[in-house]
Amino acid sequence: MVDTPQNKENLVSDFSKSMSYGDYLHLDQILSSQHRLSDHHDEMLLIIIHQASELWMKLILHELSAARASIQ
Repeated sequence: MVDTPQNKENLVSDFSKSMSYGDYLHLDQILSSQHRLSDHHDEMLLIIIHQASELWMKLILHELSAARASIQ
């Protein structure tokens, strides 16, 4: 969704009464999704780096989609 003045009036910015920061970001799911398959110390690093890379790529696709919609 492109950020326009019309969209800003529908934005909610105070979730303090309805959810926490962790709830909003689903941190319990994110932080429990690293499942090592070995006892190698560096495996956790590999998993987290690759998961973060996938999230950045998801953001790139999201931004490209918004840019295409704006151009059209």
